[in-house]
Amino acid sequence: ALMAVPGDVDIVIAAELLEAGRAVQRGLVTPDRTTLIASSHRAYAIAEKSALGDGRSSSEDTVAALESAARRFVCADMQDLAEQNKTVISASLFGALAGSGALPFSREQFEAAIRATEKSVSENLAAFAAGFTVAANPTNEVPQAQPPEPLAWPRSENPAIAALLARAE
Repeated sequence: ALMAVPGDVDIVIAAELLEAGRAVQRGLVTPDRTTLIASSHRAYAIAEKSALGDGRSSSEDTVAALESAARRFVCADMQDLAEQNKTVISASLFGALAGSGALPFSREQFEAAIRATEKSVSENLAAFAAGFTVAANPTNEVPQAQPPEPLAWPRSENPAIAALLARAE
């Protein structure tokens, strides 16, 4: 639906982990009804990027909350699956939708829809197959947090600025 109603959603597909979290917060995902399919890769929220120090929220806590919020939860790095097959994330998410069994269509019917586009068919079918396999055998991977990269201290060729930078350092 263009205007989904909280508590009345059968399937939610999120192209990023915190996007799935926001769908749960809005009440669109419910444990009695919703199949939630999410990519585990992270695009950090503004609050995470702007915090002093490491402001990232816990991926482990997010995945645990998503698992308890949905009737069925499928989570894997769909972006990586797409990139491995030189296509876009929608192809791997489409495969995960098919593999979840949430819709009454066969794998062949989903693949026929990809073939009908006549665009990047082999790449899209490969990413679709990867997403299908993940959904058919879900492990709900949790992305491993990487420590933030330390910022390099600025340098300058100008002696006056170099002296100020050395003093600040």
